[in-house]
Amino acid sequence: MSIIVWYYVIINIFLFLLMGLDKHYAKKRMRRIPEKWLLLLGIIGAPIGGLAGMVVFSHKTRKYYFALIYILALAGHIYLGASYFFKLY
Repeated sequence: MSIIVWYYVIINIFLFLLMGLDKHYAKKRMRRIPEKWLLLLGIIGAPIGGLAGMVVFSHKTRKYYFALIYILALAGHIYLGASYFFKLY
């Protein structure tokens, strides 16, 4: 597999696990992971991990902007991948 595929796999797994960890911290009333980091990771390549974390852990589901940003980031990454693959640029 190429380095780009590995990047997407690793960062998506990382954000998924961070969403679970943040949910655990929320239940235990511990110090939380800042929202900006969860959003930033979704933007730079982990929107699938973020959306999966929202569904599996039922985390950040009341904050509409998380789903919105993850969906927009996913669309952007699909566009970038398609433009690279089909040489659309």
